[in-house]
Amino acid sequence: MVLTVAMVALLAEVAVVLMMAATAATATAVAQQSGEQAALLPALLQQLAHTTSSSVSHASQQLVDTLTDVIVRAPQASAEFAARVQKESALLSRMMFGAGPRPEIAYEPDALRDLCGIVEDKGYPCERYSVATEDGYFLGLFRIPYGIAGPSSERKPAVLLQHGVLDNAETWVLNWPKESLSYILADLGYDVWLGNNRGDQYSLNHATLNTNDTEFWNFSFDEMALFDLPAILDFVCNITGFDKIPMVGHSQGTSQVLAGLASSPHLASRLTAAALLAPVANVSNTKSPAEIIATLHMDEFRKLFGDKSFCLLPNVAQDMERDFCTLAPDICEGAMQLVMGWHEHSLNDSRMGVMGSYIPGSTSVENLNHWCQLVRDGQFKKRDMGSTEKNIEKYGQDTPPIYDFSRIDPNLPLFFASGGKDLIADPLDVQHLIDDLPTVDLKWMQLPQYNHMDFVWCKDAYADVYPYVVEWVTSHPPQ
Repeated sequence: MVLTVAMVALLAEVAVVLMMAATAATATAVAQQSGEQAALLPALLQQLAHTTSSSVSHASQQLVDTLTDVIVRAPQASAEFAARVQKESALLSRMMFGAGPRPEIAYEPDALRDLCGIVEDKGYPCERYSVATEDGYFLGLFRIPYGIAGPSSERKPAVLLQHGVLDNAETWVLNWPKESLSYILADLGYDVWLGNNRGDQYSLNHATLNTNDTEFWNFSFDEMALFDLPAILDFVCNITGFDKIPMVGHSQGTSQVLAGLASSPHLASRLTAAALLAPVANVSNTKSPAEIIATLHMDEFRKLFGDKSFCLLPNVAQDMERDFCTLAPDICEGAMQLVMGWHEHSLNDSRMGVMGSYIPGSTSVENLNHWCQLVRDGQFKKRDMGSTEKNIEKYGQDTPPIYDFSRIDPNLPLFFASGGKDLIADPLDVQHLIDDLPTVDLKWMQLPQYNHMDFVWCKDAYADVYPYVVEWVTSHPPQ
């Protein structure tokens, strides 16, 4: 694929996204810059929302330079990593503005495949299902029914993996088989199910609405907890014949579990145990760009992003992010680390183009608005409906209620794994969450060097984390 002028411009648009995130993350660490960055952010977001291939020219060079400078100056960046970033920056500059024909990009083939395409290429089976929720959404659900050794006549224990925000089920298969939890579990004899939430690329259908309807996007993780997760668990249990199964959640996937358990006793009846990776509930101590974005009032947020899908990059620009991360894996990784937490060389350079093909995924503006609300309020609450009248209509009170963890079944075993470098699931917030739970059988594993995405993408997670997750799942088998 040859880099055309339009592609160059769109690469610059991706640079805007990464620069915005990196600059915002850096600002949170520098107190005297926080106010300035908070003031600049709405303008940056507005610019991003209206950026087109025709409106970006030589500013792309400046954007790449700025992003490079932010990463190189990061206090955590080693000299070796900084040198690699600068080298990639020079390469991008030559490709964007140099004379002569543009070279072709050598993609990792998985960057051009969908979930089942990735799985089947590795020699594993992949099945697709559609799950109907009580309120009319149809969710994509994937299954790896057995491992590389092939099928057997024995009944296999089922397990569900649930992804985080601005993500989808692909997150569990983006690394190589020996490094990905989904393949590891399949090879150990598990029937592995990969869930999706409403609004991601595999869950864009509804019984009566379409994605052009504002009402289609009128949801947050409240509805994912109340409708999506129970529907998925019911479906898996009905297909496999189990009454209850273990599950693993990451990021927002953990929030769904916690909110669901606090809202509906039925959810606990479908689970033998849950493993929660990078658990997120109270985010009052987050140090990610969400801290700055959360300063935007709900109306400002909607003005910038509308009232439907929240997706920073349109499909064609998503393709450009794949190009950007293929050409400059260290810049791409550095930008992610500034947002998620710094853990140098934790990701596979050879997979950055693959990861860049799938993130950020889509969700609703209302969902992101809800997360910003949690940062501002410092409490794990249901979604603010925007006015006292609407809150009273929905909740019977002026303000949205706090999720009541005392309603969680104390006998449901819970495993937590959190990272010391996680800027989103801050260790102090995780501590507060665990202190608030009534759970009797609870285990907390802390990894000092891990950031937010390491639990699904780190090339060493297969050794650092997954043996303990497997042990937990194995000790609480389906029933």
